[in-house]
Amino acid sequence: MNAAELTTYDSARQYVLFNTLLPDAPYLYLFYGMAAGVVGSFVSQPIDILKTRVMNNPDLYKNGWH
Repeated sequence: MNAAELTTYDSARQYVLFNTLLPDAPYLYLFYGMAAGVVGSFVSQPIDILKTRVMNNPDLYKNGWH
């Protein structure tokens, strides 16, 4: 999750700085952070669902592949 968030934050920042006329301003940090949070959630959510299902019902799910 951290790798996805850090990569997205940096990529979004570089994209905005090099492809738009917007300055590197503090109000854009919110945009970069939101983009990083969305991508981090999409990356980590499926793994978290598997972990939760295995932990809550060990009789039905023996492992993540089951």
